[in-house]
Amino acid sequence: MPTRPPPAARSRAALWLAALLCAPLAAQAKGPGRGVDPARLANARFYEQEAAESIRKQTIDPLEHLDGVPWMAHFAKPGRLQLDYGQESETCAFTAEAGAPGAWTLWLRCGGAPRKAAWTWLDAARARTDLFDAGRPEGQERRTVEVQRLDRAFNAVLAEIERKSSDRAMAELAGKWADGAGAQLVLPKSGSASFDGARWAARVLACQPDQDKPKRRARCLELAGPEEKSVVFAALEEAGALKLVEGTIPPDPAGRWFERLSGGRALSRVK
Repeated sequence: MPTRPPPAARSRAALWLAALLCAPLAAQAKGPGRGVDPARLANARFYEQEAAESIRKQTIDPLEHLDGVPWMAHFAKPGRLQLDYGQESETCAFTAEAGAPGAWTLWLRCGGAPRKAAWTWLDAARARTDLFDAGRPEGQERRTVEVQRLDRAFNAVLAEIERKSSDRAMAELAGKWADGAGAQLVLPKSGSASFDGARWAARVLACQPDQDKPKRRARCLELAGPEEKSVVFAALEEAGALKLVEGTIPPDPAGRWFERLSGGRALSRVK
């Protein structure tokens, strides 16, 4: 008859088995990013924390980024990094040197003098870094920021936000509009609009109706029609009623400014 191990041995065996079973969970909780060599990252984008959160919540304002993108580090492939600083960007080759647990020193070659930056993992998708200030001479105060991983190109993010915003605004503005001179616009919730006896592709963009108040927003209806014609209306409150006022949006990297057209049409909703 086999003998049973003593109680102390059984306790040690139980503890060993529990530790073995829990080890994968502990490793998962710790997160792979804590030990990842940044020089081995590929197709990874890290945005500043505030921008990353507003992108996730889709509260970022496209009009504030017409001429640039948020600060972002794009690890395109191992040892290759693109830094975006709003209106400017640069590409760097780099290597990484491990320090304390989760901490790395990045050695960058961006076309000028070599640079050094700190990168410290906070978890698998967040880090703290002075990478965007690495061009400042050592010894000077550098800005250290928290970045979050979000593997989406910023232009694609803005396109999605504006598409969803256009869909909502189209549903709100849908209906028949007319003026006293015979102009008629039939705007569906989706699809082509009917205007001046022709079919026009329609979308709604956020625009700025007052250069003295750049934070003010309006809905601008853009109609693209035959022979590359286009017409723009801004939905504005006038005399206590909503009207579609004809105008233009001249190209301007500093904003999407709506300019009312002298003698342009003003359409009212037809009930």
